[in-house]
Amino acid sequence: MARTSPKNSATIQLSQFLGVDFANEETDIDPRRSPYAPNMVADTAGRLEKRVGYKTIKGFPDPVNGLHVFRDRLFVHAGRYLSYFSGEQFGAIMSDNKSVSFPMNGALYILDGENYRSLTHDKETDWIQFRDVEGYVPTTVIGRSPTGGGEIFEPVNLIQPKRTNSFTTDGSATVFQLDADNIDNLPLTVSVGGVEKRVGLHYTVNYAAGKVTLLSAPPNDNGIDSVVITFSKTIEGYADRIKKCTVCGLFGLGNDSRVFLSGNPDYPNMDWQSGLYDPTYFPDTGYTKVGTENTAIMGYIKQYDSMVIVKEQASDETTIFFRTAVLADNNEAIFPVYEGLSGIGAVSKYAFASFPGDQVFLSKNGLYGLDSDSVTNQKSIQLRSYYVNPKLIAEPGLENAVAVVWKKLYILCVNSVCYVANIEQVNTNQAGSKGYEWYYWTNIPATCFQEWNGTLVFGTTDGHIMRFRDTTPDNAVEDVPYPYELWLPDIHSIEDVSDSVERLSATDWEFTQRTRLIRVAFGPYTYWTFNDTGTNRGVSLEVNMDPDFNGVVLTSNKSWCTHFRRREVDDPPGTPGYYSDSFNLTIWFGASSPITSLEKWQEFCAEQEEAGTPVMFCFLEDT
Repeated sequence: MARTSPKNSATIQLSQFLGVDFANEETDIDPRRSPYAPNMVADTAGRLEKRVGYKTIKGFPDPVNGLHVFRDRLFVHAGRYLSYFSGEQFGAIMSDNKSVSFPMNGALYILDGENYRSLTHDKETDWIQFRDVEGYVPTTVIGRSPTGGGEIFEPVNLIQPKRTNSFTTDGSATVFQLDADNIDNLPLTVSVGGVEKRVGLHYTVNYAAGKVTLLSAPPNDNGIDSVVITFSKTIEGYADRIKKCTVCGLFGLGNDSRVFLSGNPDYPNMDWQSGLYDPTYFPDTGYTKVGTENTAIMGYIKQYDSMVIVKEQASDETTIFFRTAVLADNNEAIFPVYEGLSGIGAVSKYAFASFPGDQVFLSKNGLYGLDSDSVTNQKSIQLRSYYVNPKLIAEPGLENAVAVVWKKLYILCVNSVCYVANIEQVNTNQAGSKGYEWYYWTNIPATCFQEWNGTLVFGTTDGHIMRFRDTTPDNAVEDVPYPYELWLPDIHSIEDVSDSVERLSATDWEFTQRTRLIRVAFGPYTYWTFNDTGTNRGVSLEVNMDPDFNGVVLTSNKSWCTHFRRREVDDPPGTPGYYSDSFNLTIWFGASSPITSLEKWQEFCAEQEEAGTPVMFCFLEDT
């Protein structure tokens, strides 16, 4: 391809990049930050990198509502079905809403707002089953006489209707009064002295009265329970208290020995605790009312030995509560809840995160974290998203935001853009609170995230499963080589200007320059080369300027775009256009004669337009 050698050149190497700054006026921004830097990150040394690309690895016919990992396998909740990553569906119907999950006892428990199910593994067959959680059957009373009484032992289980009564016998009684009447007309299990009995042959049942009559009196057991009866008593709405939950958190006395569930729209300020290491058992007495019904529980985070309960935002109510775990006099763990902070609450159930040194949640006012004074133990909520906050809180639909912690990044996605915090780059922002360096990524239409075998995958509304590129050189070529939109600084001063390149289609690109309150000289036969090696390093910018344009400058606060076509080999010098390979994009500006005034520039544009050649559209003035 014919080229004209530039008459003078300059080179800049960008280093010590911190992140974006959407909070300050452009004249006040730290030179190491940019007001516009889409799809960039910085490594630990502050060297500029492009974010990795991503590729489609699987497609489903319905929107992806959740991604879950069990035994190193990825399971996809798309539409109303849960499927293996291969596409093979389980038969159980799910809700077409977002799903959440938690692991315990070698199983994965999944909530979708309508169902409470689990993935379990059969070691003998190596099969994975997905089914409704089979609830623990509690023994509600022991030492009960045939006519009633006894010792209350275990509460009723919310998620299933069965319960067991254990009786003592005196050698003459045959009628045994259960601890409930109007029991379900379902088979009972009756055993005497450890031997199971058969209905009709050994006993009869009065379902309305809740009585079991043995056809022969069992012998006196001298106070040792010998008659054990298991029956069902459905209490309307009990199972739905758990099935309608959409929020989960693990906590316990000294370790994560219980799961707490909430997010039921019928009981917005309530949560329920499971049995000890047993998510199949939710006692009907194991609930807590947290604050008022006016604000719903949105999620949980853990700080030291406390579980932090975060509710919806309300200016006149407590929105942050603290749960602790203590051992009662009867050696049972109890979980008292205390009022904490007010004013700031969560807006999304799906943007909570914990990582070393911090616990965060998304509110209408930005991303917040919980701080604790090491001397006074006084707790406070502090803004973490200072540098991106104006743009972040202006996003519509923050209640749909989703987030994930991946390697050193907290990635928050809403409206197909990501606000990305580098959790290893901590700063004290101008508001005086702890914060992070932030990046801004575009074109990521994530509905949910999941880390799977060391890579990050996400689902989309059109049913795609996407995987971010593996950054190792051997795998780099299999994915999108670079994002569609990139940020490039100007040669003259990183403080004064920022540029971006956007790929419009396979043959069209757009170059945008955002100027500040100064004039920046620039001219054609100027080219920007963005070099990305297989390891995403070596970002450099080289600019070559033709004196033909030395008489033209940019006015302050003006932006312009140029649509380029691909340059052909036989294009004459001065033809605007671009050429590229997998990792390089070079853009050329050119003119066949000196342009020393605005009139000359307008003539040049008119000539190019008449020739059908895409050219720059910009604001210029005479020097």
